Amino acid sequence: MTYLKEGHTYEGLEILEEEGREVYLALRVVNKKGNLLIENSQRFESLEKMSKEIDRKAPVFACINTPAVLTKRLEKSGESSPASLVNQAFPNLDHTDFYYQILEQESISMVSIARKQTVESLLKRLQDKGIRTFSISLGLSTVRSIIPHLKESHVQTAKWQLELQNGQLQGCSQETINYSKVHEVNGLSLSSNDILSFSHILGYLGRTVPSNNFTGLLQSLGNQYQNQRLFQTGIRFALGFFIVLLLGNFLIYQHYFGKVEELNSSLEANGSRKGALQELRLSVESKRERVEMLQKSSSSNATAYLDALAISLPNSILLEGMTYRPLEKTVQKDKPILLEDSSLVVSGISKDSEEFSQWLEKLEEQEWIANVETLDFDYASSDASQFTLKINIDGLR
Repeated sequence: MTYLKEGHTYEGLEILEEEGREVYLALRVVNKKGNLLIENSQRFESLEKMSKEIDRKAPVFACINTPAVLTKRLEKSGESSPASLVNQAFPNLDHTDFYYQILEQESISMVSIARKQTVESLLKRLQDKGIRTFSISLGLSTVRSIIPHLKESHVQTAKWQLELQNGQLQGCSQETINYSKVHEVNGLSLSSNDILSFSHILGYLGRTVPSNNFTGLLQSLGNQYQNQRLFQTGIRFALGFFIVLLLGNFLIYQHYFGKVEELNSSLEANGSRKGALQELRLSVESKRERVEMLQKSSSSNATAYLDALAISLPNSILLEGMTYRPLEKTVQKDKPILLEDSSLVVSGISKDSEEFSQWLEKLEEQEWIANVETLDFDYASSDASQFTLKINIDGLR
């Protein structure tokens, strides 16, 4: 949930003045599995340039160290409320016009104040540049979080010289230096420019917040950032979800569209096949009827022709076979079977050639016979001949 609200990257930003010009010290810290790592540290001479380089999606921890922030040291003389410490440091201060923050140590307290109007004006300028301030601190108030981790007795920040002893701040003085000194903090190398920003972030993560009178402002800044991040993260998640959903629907649609196309093609093919089968069935049925009709006609005609031949047949001739409507050609594969519709082929044996000739003459005189062709006539023995005749039919008697 913390990642959704804040992410894993934090931007520290110390704002101070040098020779009347604002200077911005930016520090990028990444939280990787509970370990804080320094990713980037930069110095900027202008707000414009800084706003282009800083990670504006990350929460920004702004430490205000300009001359507008006044800091005083108080020696501790007992337990005192934050308001009474402010009154001791700045008598007659109107608390309604000023923000204050207090760094409390065992022997001293450091009280920092700044006009509300000045702080809010600075926040407005940062906001106008797209920088979302998550938390603010005044002076060196947030340095308390890092002091226990510093091993040196003298620590230099960008603006302050700190005197440490036994993990406590004993004294400090303002001292701006032109060089950056490196300090080791639990394996991290922090320059002088990074101390306050890192301590600010460390204090937030450790839930160590110095006493102040702008808790409402801190809550408002934090809520604004977290709500905006949740909204943007939610929008990105929703867009990603809908894109994935639409892509999934598109792929499913394409899949089923392809199936439907296949089914339509199959139905069309089946329809074509059905039509072809229907036509074939009708054709077969028509041919079957024709065949049946021809068979009936052939059977009737063949019987009539056979009767006529039998009547005209002399005793010396013996018929062996008769084919009504013989094949016109030898049957060939993938070729239609052609029949001679008006023909009758008879074969047999003749024992008297003279009677055979007379019989042929009588056949040609028949009304139903157009003509008679002798297809074959061979002597089978000394007293018998094998013959085959083709009788072309003209009509029934």
